[in-house]
Amino acid sequence: TTLEKGVSQQIKREVSFARFTPEVMSTAPFPSFASPPHQPTHMPPPSMEQQIASPIPRQEQQTAIAAQTTAIPKAAEPYTLIGQFNKTYLLIEQEEGLYLIDQHAAHERILYELFAHRFEDVPTIQLMFPQLIPCNKDDLAILEPHLPLFHEHGIAIEPFGKDQLMIQSTPVHLKNAPLDELIKQVVGWIQEYSSVDKETFIKTVHDKLRAQMACKAAVKAGDKLSNEQMQELLSDLYECPNRFSCPHGRPTGWLFSLPEIERKFRRR
Repeated sequence: TTLEKGVSQQIKREVSFARFTPEVMSTAPFPSFASPPHQPTHMPPPSMEQQIASPIPRQEQQTAIAAQTTAIPKAAEPYTLIGQFNKTYLLIEQEEGLYLIDQHAAHERILYELFAHRFEDVPTIQLMFPQLIPCNKDDLAILEPHLPLFHEHGIAIEPFGKDQLMIQSTPVHLKNAPLDELIKQVVGWIQEYSSVDKETFIKTVHDKLRAQMACKAAVKAGDKLSNEQMQELLSDLYECPNRFSCPHGRPTGWLFSLPEIERKFRRR
């Protein structure tokens, strides 16, 4: 709609995913999964947001991320975007080999960084029909003191009667996302972290909320992307300081080196 287009223009670096018909291979400077110069030989422990709700064991996260940062090119180089595989992975050809980028994990990382560091750039939209979410009285009692947490993240929510919550506006990215599951998760986090100090509680719940908002708003496995959308995803991912993993700790991309591929075909 005109309203959505208007508010979306307020985002400085939003992944817009506008419609684009031609889907051709393109060659351009690789927008860089490049690791910084003088990469340390050992990886520091993942930050809290890398471990949020993560089903991946910590050691496995460290191994995966370390493998990426040592295999990824050190500077922007020419590459060829081959296309999309299984409507889930972006295939990138480069001199070092073949990159597979997980489109959902990559977009999660982009949105998490946007929500965490540039939330003032994220426009909200008033819902034409407010979303009503059933909520029992016990959960409502837990949530009510913490409703400002939602407001700070662009979700206008308030009690509606004795057993419902009403959502009147959300960030544009979440306008079509059902939020009932998210609210249940927040109830669980409030209970889980109720015994920690206030600063830790606020940081942890904020991080978890941003990660889940990013997950719900990101493109999904199975979503078909145009060539323009894939290029924009790669470009925005390069801008992220923590581009090697999604907020839950999964790798955003993987390199299959040319020597590795040649060994598979017994060329070496």
